[in-house]
Amino acid sequence: MEDGGFTLVSRGNNRRGRAKPLDGKAAGRALAAAEGIAESSAADEADIARRIDAAVLELRTSAFWAKLDALVAREAPVESIVCLGVGSYGSSVSARYQLALALLLRETLLGVSAAADAAPPPPTAGGGAALDVYDPVLSEAEVAFARARGCGLPARNEEGRRAVARRTLFFMPHCGRQLYANVVAANWGGEALGRVLILGNSFAAYADALTDAQTADAARWCALARATPFATEEACGEPAGDGGAFRNAFNSLSLHTFAPPRLPP
Repeated sequence: MEDGGFTLVSRGNNRRGRAKPLDGKAAGRALAAAEGIAESSAADEADIARRIDAAVLELRTSAFWAKLDALVAREAPVESIVCLGVGSYGSSVSARYQLALALLLRETLLGVSAAADAAPPPPTAGGGAALDVYDPVLSEAEVAFARARGCGLPARNEEGRRAVARRTLFFMPHCGRQLYANVVAANWGGEALGRVLILGNSFAAYADALTDAQTADAARWCALARATPFATEEACGEPAGDGGAFRNAFNSLSLHTFAPPRLPP
């Protein structure tokens, strides 16, 4: 079923549609070539800023972002964003696009401009940053860039075990299944889970890979398996393939929300 260019995913339907591919021509490789910097090279903060700003501009004008922007805007109000597992955006094209997307999500949902010359965002009502970014692989230059753009950097690895008191979007591109399970477990229960949105790998795809017997067994110990029947999932990713890192950065991406009457007791 199509809704605004996205495919609504329901559990038990193994033939889920995919979003149409972008018209870009190997955007990630072209961006890297234009920069004249090898992907494996180290980057200082100025290099990172230039690359991220280029990625923001490219994403902002893409059909992918136009559709995702409309989708997440429907979920307002969202009061904070947590970006986990983004990777090393100083050396990876895919990670750069993913962080650029986090900045655009903050712009749409929280009104903080993703532009390079934007004023630093004020603290949220709870006193924290509007966008927290964490990955244990981040370098000092990557951390410095995130702070310069007004992002919060958790002091320790929470491993996704963050209970939220306000409506929060967890942006978790290509994270492992356990990290999603930890987010869900930390916010289990009808009221708590209703405050959580997760933009990441398809939960339905994880579930469809299991037999009925495996699903029943997993539900006894895995919070992700227990949560999947309560989630409303909308596929919004780009298919992986020869299109370059722009598509590879966002393949298997789905938005998961939890709302009455589909909430656990």
